[in-house]
Amino acid sequence: MEKDLSPIEQVTRAIIPLLILAVGVGVFWASARLKSAPPQLAVEESINLVSTKSVEAYEGDLRIDFDGTVVPFREIQMAAEVEGRIKTKTDMCRAGRAVTAGTLLLEIDPVDFDLHVRQLSRELAYAKSQVHELEVQAENTRSLTLLAKEDLKLQDREVRRLRELKNDRIITDTDLERVLRAELSSKNALQTLVNQVRTLSARRETALQTIGLTAAKLEMSQLELKRTKIFAPIDGVIVQEPVEVDNYVKAGQLLTVINDTSAVEVKCNLRMEHLSWLWHQSVVDLGKEVEANIPLTNYELPHARALVTYELNGRKFEWDGVLSRYDGLGLDERTRTVPCRVLVEAPQRVRILDMPGGAAGPSSGPPALVRGMFVNVTIFVTPQRKLIKLPREAVQPGNIVWRVDDGQLASRQVQIARLLRDDTALVYADGASVTIGDHVVVSPLAAAVDGMPVKEQILP
Repeated sequence: MEKDLSPIEQVTRAIIPLLILAVGVGVFWASARLKSAPPQLAVEESINLVSTKSVEAYEGDLRIDFDGTVVPFREIQMAAEVEGRIKTKTDMCRAGRAVTAGTLLLEIDPVDFDLHVRQLSRELAYAKSQVHELEVQAENTRSLTLLAKEDLKLQDREVRRLRELKNDRIITDTDLERVLRAELSSKNALQTLVNQVRTLSARRETALQTIGLTAAKLEMSQLELKRTKIFAPIDGVIVQEPVEVDNYVKAGQLLTVINDTSAVEVKCNLRMEHLSWLWHQSVVDLGKEVEANIPLTNYELPHARALVTYELNGRKFEWDGVLSRYDGLGLDERTRTVPCRVLVEAPQRVRILDMPGGAAGPSSGPPALVRGMFVNVTIFVTPQRKLIKLPREAVQPGNIVWRVDDGQLASRQVQIARLLRDDTALVYADGASVTIGDHVVVSPLAAAVDGMPVKEQILP
């Protein structure tokens, strides 16, 4: 059962709905009396502010940087050409010694070789004396042959005279037979002398052959005697010296190893994109322009000017070089790069440059490129096709560049040639949709579309 309400509560419940109804009617009446809607504030259309930079032409060579290791230009392994005991080892034949061509390094005991040379010299002299003796005998025999011919002529005339007397019956048959026997004896003596001349001539030819053979042996023996002294064949540095005095060495045994210091090479690896520039661009070969697109024969690498640098103690050391050849043929299976060699023809000709923040004072760097140095190599390639350069931040994904034309955005497709370390992108100029002097956007764009109005801020 509900509780009975007091008179006041009953009055309150009756008045509240009436008050709510009165307020609603008042609001409706006030709205109806308004003559016009309140004025609206004008909203200005927003325009994006973008930063732009000008497109510039690219002049000069392209720089391609990579690392490399210095290796010897030539490493000569000197072996013994004759066998014997090491008699002398000079102080210059020590590892680390710099030697010049013609420096005496080692000497093998020459006694046996000297004796052999003297023996063959005597044999040669004896053979020559035999030839002279045979020539004298042959000359004497020829003189006797002339006398025998004269004697035979006399005997022939005597036979003819006696034959006439025999026909006249002045002499007997016995007298004629005696003269005929004398004539036959003269012919036999003459033939014997002729045979002797031929024999002496044949013996002389044999003696001459003996002289030639002995002379060849003597020449070989003299050469072996000369080979007992080992001289440095080039200017270089001794890197190995495995033998010592009193060691007995055989022909072909290693005596010393010399590294050629007249030039050095840098062993390096190029990526295929680097080789692409060399294959299809004009390059500078030792200061001379080479015509572009020359067909390569025998798998040759186009030469290109190179700069070899080494940094130490806040200074940079530079050498001039040339990209000279492939180091073998084909790609390295592990790195997928191409092994190449850079030739430095004057490793002692170094330029010293101070680096920012480097230590001052006298140079304590290397006077020359030496084996094992880890260096940086820069090659210079002259592009055949013209290039323009853009700020790298102007290139959007998909190689899109936004250009500002009369206050509106316009998207352009470009072909990237190379990205440089200084935040510059190189673009091929031929066929490009941007040209020198165009303004390209370098600031971020949230939702860019073609034709979007923008306000441009040109950066230097």
